[in-house]
Amino acid sequence: MEYTDMMDKNTNKMSEFMEKEYAKSLDFWNDWLGQEEENDENLNLDTAWYEIGSKVLAEAAAELATQKQVLDYGCGSGWASVIMVKRGCPHVTAVDVSENGVKAAIQYAETFHVKEQITFLPITTQWLKQQQPDSYDGFFCSNVLDVVPTPVCEAIIKSAANVCKKGAKVIIGLNPYFEQELIEKKGFEEREKNHLFYKDILRIVNHSDEEWTTILGTYFKVVELRHFHWDGEPDTVNRRIFVLEKE
Repeated sequence: MEYTDMMDKNTNKMSEFMEKEYAKSLDFWNDWLGQEEENDENLNLDTAWYEIGSKVLAEAAAELATQKQVLDYGCGSGWASVIMVKRGCPHVTAVDVSENGVKAAIQYAETFHVKEQITFLPITTQWLKQQQPDSYDGFFCSNVLDVVPTPVCEAIIKSAANVCKKGAKVIIGLNPYFEQELIEKKGFEEREKNHLFYKDILRIVNHSDEEWTTILGTYFKVVELRHFHWDGEPDTVNRRIFVLEKE
């Protein structure tokens, strides 16, 4: 199924089904981020900002610290923004369609005393499309592109390329590719090609390394693909980090 197969051919808009599922997934992630709590009393403020589930992903975020203006798109709790600023980035714009995510990010930045160097924005799904071209020399996006319908993903990537300056460094974090055996084991249901649902919520848009290379390579130069796993996960889990460049 191509992207256009999920579009209403009469209006050139996303199909009613995918619009509905996208709205449900946004509510899911907003609720999920609203449940996250940090116990500041137990945090080591000198190191906790860097101690996330994977040192590989933390290091990838830190690579953007040399850039001057970075957009953290779909910032969630804001951990990547904090890492970038702590490592020397002068300014990060952290945005998310989840209001609870932005609230959590503000609290996280306050905890680690970097709030003044981060601009926090709760945004609409159209925000990125409306921004000025060539605004950022760095772009970070993790656990976003493969949890939204394919037409939305494509629109985000296209708009990201537009707001990035020539030579901008881009880091994209993605979930692992799920083979059919693992799809069944985890109880996913495929309702549209590559779109995996769990308990009636869109959770993964399942593309191989090669497919993501093609999708991202339409708008960016693919510099490197890295595989990693969260601490505690089996070595066979191949989460992905794409390092891209705006040509």
